[in-house]
Amino acid sequence: MVVKSELEKLGIKYHMVELGEADTVEDISPEQQDQLSIALKKTGLELMDDKKSILVEKIKALSLN
Repeated sequence: MVVKSELEKLGIKYHMVELGEADTVEDISPEQQDQLSIALKKTGLELMDDKKSILVEKIKALSLN
């Protein structure tokens, strides 16, 4: 809910938002990325755009199940 809300506030269109993942309709600008990152940090979340970090987090999530 938080991620969807922040995306909507910034006018970023998305296909889906699931736990730990959001798929945007278009690439977001560096400015939008910075704004989203700041907004998410205020809620205790983190924007990850590094493919290696994303993969590590997915592996961690799978190992917890």
